[in-house]
Amino acid sequence: MKKLSLKSVSRKKYVIITDSNHSYEIPKNILNREFISTQLAEKWVSDITYIRMGKKWYYFTMVLDLADRKLIAWTLSDDMTTENTIYKTWLLAKKRRAITGHQIFSFR
Repeated sequence: MKKLSLKSVSRKKYVIITDSNHSYEIPKNILNREFISTQLAEKWVSDITYIRMGKKWYYFTMVLDLADRKLIAWTLSDDMTTENTIYKTWLLAKKRRAITGHQIFSFR
């Protein structure tokens, strides 16, 4: 390894950060894994992923319409507050595509 200038990279142990021991109400799963939709803006799904750039972490949030599988909106934030991640992305998605009266919005 020395001759080839190779270095080993150790990964940190996976740490569970979800606290399931709480008294908060757990929302009902109305999407129920039915990921097929024939009407635009009927079912939107969203997720957040972490992206490291240099020494800093950023949070990429996206909203996808299940009817046409198009990415309606995305944002990049340097903090993980609700206002700067999912709320900001949802407002942007709402501007780009009108929602229906019975829309399901699932955030993971």
